[in-house]
This record gives sequence, structure tokens and C-alpha cells, in this order.
Amino acid sequence: MDTRTSSSKFALLLAAGLLPSVASCYNVAFDDEASDVFACSEDADCRDEFVCWNGACVDDRGPQLTVLGPEPLSVFDNGTAQIEIAFRGTDLTLSNNFESATDGEGYIEVYVDDVAVRSKANDTAIAEGDLQSGFSIGAVDIPDPNLVNHRIEVRTYRGDGTRYDNPSATGRQVFFVRDATLFMSTSRPMMAITKPWPGSKLKRGRPVAVELSAVDFTWTNPTGEATPGDIKEGHAHVFFGRDDYPECLPGCNGLYVDTLRPANGATADDRVLRTDELAHSENQASGAFIVSAGLQRNNHAPWPGTDPLGDDFNIADAIADNVVVELVD
Repeated sequence: MDTRTSSSKFALLLAAGLLPSVASCYNVAFDDEASDVFACSEDADCRDEFVCWNGACVDDRGPQLTVLGPEPLSVFDNGTAQIEIAFRGTDLTLSNNFESATDGEGYIEVYVDDVAVRSKANDTAIAEGDLQSGFSIGAVDIPDPNLVNHRIEVRTYRGDGTRYDNPSATGRQVFFVRDATLFMSTSRPMMAITKPWPGSKLKRGRPVAVELSAVDFTWTNPTGEATPGDIKEGHAHVFFGRDDYPECLPGCNGLYVDTLRPANGATADDRVLRTDELAHSENQASGAFIVSAGLQRNNHAPWPGTDPLGDDFNIADAIADNVVVELVD
């Protein structure tokens, strides 16, 4: 249901005097410019200058950043120790005046896997240059090149250090570095939770938008059977609130919130599945909250197992990801 439409009908009933008993205690003011009030599944559901962020329309007025390189879901060979990062932005004038709180001015910091590679604290913040035409900081070290999933954040700040908090003020990108380990003579699939982003603030009690991205893997609807020929295809299970995933496998594999597969999560990019309607328990407390996901074979066994509850499953082989977000009231 469209909340805005419902509130308009409610106002008309009040004006007509048809809801006298409710009107006496109803004093909520609806503001179509307020952030995080209206639910959404895409930007088109929101008014101009707002975007759909974590399932709600959020004011996006402010700096706009786009990560140009690496490109989305890029894959690099095992042993890659550095990555080149480039981005473009608008509505921000770079300035080295670190005392100013002026909107539209400030500096940029760059993080890889939440480790600062350019920051004010290290005297390496980006405070000058042509941001609109594109900006490259060249090659930077990957904090732990042995990991498979990696996340880039390009953050904007006012001169006084306060962060711009509109969604597009932070450029985000995920890339992968292949594992040297082969499975059945082929490279291992790679998967990452691309939404929600680690550290996101989500409304407690509101459905969670989850997006999974996989490479060297083909998303398919489960068939109930798994053969050696389909080792690089399957679906995913999504889990909420577990601090023991994937170590709890295979025993916890059936305790998922939902499955993601092309039938219920298809997007324009066949590497990506998305759903906007995964509910968490109404009793879930505010604070840190873990979102987890793992690849599944066509017979619903955690990758790379052939038996859903097989004793031969090796946790080290699981293709899984976890992100920690914050539930807020």
C-alpha cells in the first residue's frame, strides 16, 4: 500500500468530519520532504531528489559520487595485492580548509575493506583536484589480498570533519580477488552481499532489502538434484541474526529467512539477485544485526555439498558472506 495515498485519504476523511473519535487523538504531521518515512523498492517510488535507500525514500540532496574503477563486480587474479581506484563527483568543491563547515565544500577519504587508504588523519585526504571530470588515486594496497570479497567506500566530508550523509555522498563498489584453491579443477564461485552495506542503519521492524551478487557462478532455480556438471550454478539462502554462520553448517542450513533465486529475485544484471521484503522478528532488539548468505547447490545443499545434511561437508569450502548493520527505532 502507498503510505502517501493512505495519508491523503485519511486527511480527507478528517476534513469531512467522518472520523471524529480518531481525530481527537491523531496529531501526526505528514511531511513529504521527510527522510525515511515512505517505503519504496526503487528510486521511482520516491519524490524528486530522494532515492530509495534500505527500503525507504531518503533525501539525496548533497554531493554525488560514483566509483569508476574498479568497475562493478570486477574479478582479479589470485595474488593481486593492489587495486586502482577512480571516481567522479558533483556538488562538492574540494577544499583544504579543514575548519570550514560550509555545505558543498570539503574533502574526500577512501577506504578499502573499512581500512583508510586516503584520510585526513593520515594527512592524505583528497582536498584538491578536478572531481567532476574524474579523479584517480592510482594503485593502493589491498589490506588483506587473501580475502575474496572486497568493498570500496569513497566518503565525503565537510571541512570540519562532519560527514555528508545523503546516500550518494558515499561511492561504493564491490570487487573480488580469486582464491587460489580449485574445486573439481575449476575456480571457486564468489559471492558478496551488496545490500545492505556494512554499517547501514535499518529501521527495526521494517522489511530488509537484500541484494546478492555472484561471479563465476550462474543463478538458477533449484531442481532438487545436484550433479558434478552443475557445480557452478545454484541459488542462495539468506539468514538473519546469526553470529555462527557459516560455522553452523550444515545443521543450520534449513533455518534460513528465505531463498534467493531467479524466480523471486531477478534483476537486469544476471549476476545479481535482489529482494526488498525479508522480514526479521518483531522481537529483534535495536543495535547490531547480522545479515548472512551462502551459495546453495540445486538440491539445497550448502555449496559444494551434494547431500544437504552430509557429514562430509567442509566448512572451509562454503561460499558465504556476512555483513553487520544497525537496527534503529
